[in-house]
Amino acid sequence: MSGTPTMTSSIPMGTDSAAGSAGSNTMMMKMATMMIFSNDNMPVSIFSSAFTPQTEAQYVGAWLFAFILAVIWRGLVFAQLKLDQHFIRKYAGCNIIVKQGDVGLSPTRALQSWRLSTNLPRAALGFVTQGIAYLLMIIVMILNVGLFFAVIVGFFVGELMFGRIGSHSGYDSSGCT
Repeated sequence: MSGTPTMTSSIPMGTDSAAGSAGSNTMMMKMATMMIFSNDNMPVSIFSSAFTPQTEAQYVGAWLFAFILAVIWRGLVFAQLKLDQHFIRKYAGCNIIVKQGDVGLSPTRALQSWRLSTNLPRAALGFVTQGIAYLLMIIVMILNVGLFFAVIVGFFVGELMFGRIGSHSGYDSSGCT
């Protein structure tokens, strides 16, 4: 397939190689391990041979799939942050700690105890988030320039959409009594 990275090896498989050809075999081995980004866009298998775009329209669909998956991943990362902030506000008490030499008081949060009602949603969201991250990694490892940029542009757009959500730390002292 012309859209997938190709590696060829012309290393002789026989045992009769002379010492003089050892240098050329080393050079061939280095060349055999090089991977090259492909920019011909078609056909490239994404996750399996069943998901191989054959036409330009199918390739655009694959590009949009990678782009939207990257945007969704960024949204899930920020949803995970917001879920953690929600559970911290809901279950952790505010402690005022005064150390010797401190001028003022600083509100801090106590360590949360283990609860199924908080850890199960965290784990489920983390599972989905990491699953999508690994799918995006596989798309990038195809070494197709168009799909690589689909993932990168998706990260950028996702950061534009959800970045302001993650910029607030969520640790305000107004709820502490």
